[in-house]
Amino acid sequence: MPPLILPRRGNEVIDLLLAVDGFLAANQNLCDWVCEQVGVGLSQDLSQAYVADRLDLYVGYDLGVFAGAAELLDEMINGDEAVVSYLVNGEPPARTVHLRRIHNTWRYDPGREHASELADAFRDMTRGLELVLAELESGHLSPGQLHENPQQLKEKVFARLRRGVGMLTRARASANDQTADR
Repeated sequence: MPPLILPRRGNEVIDLLLAVDGFLAANQNLCDWVCEQVGVGLSQDLSQAYVADRLDLYVGYDLGVFAGAAELLDEMINGDEAVVSYLVNGEPPARTVHLRRIHNTWRYDPGREHASELADAFRDMTRGLELVLAELESGHLSPGQLHENPQQLKEKVFARLRRGVGMLTRARASANDQTADR
């Protein structure tokens, strides 16, 4: 992927994607344990997998441009800069992405987003989910207790995610302020 992104930003964007991937993996591990030990209903209630479906909402980057089923709709080229609109999987809404030409190759321009801050937020949320799973695996809350009071686990998960969600919100707000200046 680095050759598809502006050189100064490629590693930063990839680090963010790896952090999101780690979060989704930790979510899956927790949900698998809950599904096996307690039941599918509570597992689905806890799942954070929806983040993958709306990654643009949570990280701000329009990373859908890297989807295998991205369909070009329109392009506006101005010198070495372009704005491209496209669909992912042929489904609205249309999305736009900024590209820059470097040595005759068009590359994704993530703008001035705060990928390192966003990655830190996802890593924090990953640690939170991993801590909850470790507590469950150590027997801190038994499956019987979770059957009797599933709300107890929901509150624990949300408490462990709270700080990372706050970090994510602050990073997105800061990025939105700077994107308006773009």
